[in-house]
Amino acid sequence: MPGLNHKSYDIVVGIPSYNNSNTIKYVVETAAKGLGQFFPSLRGCIINSDGGSTDNTEEVFYSASSSGTDLLSFRYRGISGKGSAMRSIMDKALTLDAQAVGVLDSVLR
Repeated sequence: MPGLNHKSYDIVVGIPSYNNSNTIKYVVETAAKGLGQFFPSLRGCIINSDGGSTDNTEEVFYSASSSGTDLLSFRYRGISGKGSAMRSIMDKALTLDAQAVGVLDSVLR
């Protein structure tokens, strides 16, 4: 089952999304490659804070080749919009005791 395998991470990469099934796979794979290339000794994870997508964004997120990087997707609570998604990413990073957080747009190509 997809999800996080550890209680804490050094680096969290967050991706806010809403109906981004056409682009999110590339973003996840790029983030995973970057974590492995530039931070190989640190424990990282990639989280998707989704706004209730009606396409298959979550399935595509989990289907990405993450090179062993843990993945977690969840629907955020609160007012619909990128601000709420960003807040939930920061909240999750705090619960994971992350030392660093990066956020990538889900429509990068």
